[in-house]
Amino acid sequence: MVVQSGRERLHALVDALPEGDLADAEQILESLAGADPALRAALIAPADDESLTDDEIASIEQAKREITSGEYVTDDELDALLARPAE
Repeated sequence: MVVQSGRERLHALVDALPEGDLADAEQILESLAGADPALRAALIAPADDESLTDDEIASIEQAKREITSGEYVTDDELDALLARPAE
């Protein structure tokens, strides 16, 4: 059995990707290679596996109700609001 180095394994993974996924892989690798330390840490951090609190669940449910009833601001509306001079 041949043991591959980390770089060899990455090269093999890239070679195995379908052509259509290469642009995404390139973007991810460029982000990792050129990222400042804080951004790099965020990119490779494990997923948050903590349970939601009751308050967080209530907030999410409230937001869903507001969206369903049309209580939201579109991107264009937000852009217009942010472009206004401060009152």
